[in-house]
Amino acid sequence: CCGRPMMLSGNHNAATAIIEKNKTYIKNSGATLLVTSCPICYKTFKEDYQLDIQVMHHTEYINMLIQEGQLKVNALDLKTVFHNPCELGRGCGVVDAPENVLKQVSQKISTVYDGKKSLCCGGSLANTAIDATQKTKISSDTVKAYAAYQPDVIVTACPLCKKTLGKTSQEIPVKDIAEVVAEA
Repeated sequence: CCGRPMMLSGNHNAATAIIEKNKTYIKNSGATLLVTSCPICYKTFKEDYQLDIQVMHHTEYINMLIQEGQLKVNALDLKTVFHNPCELGRGCGVVDAPENVLKQVSQKISTVYDGKKSLCCGGSLANTAIDATQKTKISSDTVKAYAAYQPDVIVTACPLCKKTLGKTSQEIPVKDIAEVVAEA
């Protein structure tokens, strides 16, 4: 755990303890790069940890591997739309890497929701102002908006978004971008 759930719940002492323990583990590992699939963890490690190593979201890492020729992919006969998680696109400004990756591995459909205009999945753990019914409505509306583009797959880059959108997307599969890359 990156410590963010503890921060959000107001338990700053526990968050600080988690952060210090993680920083020690990371430093002692000798790692020069930290890759995370969770945009919330990405933002937390990048902004709150003050690490002396590079921190990347897995979309950035996959994009780098493809660009450097270290990861060979083939374009799939698959129409995709991309749901850019709130913390990744708007929160951290990561929009180009996932778009580039999807263009390499699929027939990426452009939508009005691309980049920082992506829709919320409804699953934010930090949003305590709305109930489960309202969260499900947000997720359902988001799935309908992306489904209007008639993709074969709705692709996201966050485990929580995948789970949340997957619950309300009955006809169109929801996959993490790494799953699509693995297929390619």
